[in-house]
Amino acid sequence: MTQLRQSLTLFDMTMIAIGATIGSGIFLTPSIAAQALPSPALMLAVWFVGMTSVQKPAQAWAGLLFLGLGVPVSLFWRRRSSR
Repeated sequence: MTQLRQSLTLFDMTMIAIGATIGSGIFLTPSIAAQALPSPALMLAVWFVGMTSVQKPAQAWAGLLFLGLGVPVSLFWRRRSSR
């Protein structure tokens, strides 16, 4: 059985640090917001407004990536409209 090297490169350490930063933000920020809001319904409303405000820019970036990567957008729309 082969042994794995026990070493981390600068890239590995950078990715671990970025993942820890993003991961802690994803799990800590909602709990802080939930403590500040008086009711669960208001928390869900804030979450819904936040998600819908992020959706359109994300769709725009996805469209630009389709164009930039050379994916035939006409085929994508044709498939989507036939549903």
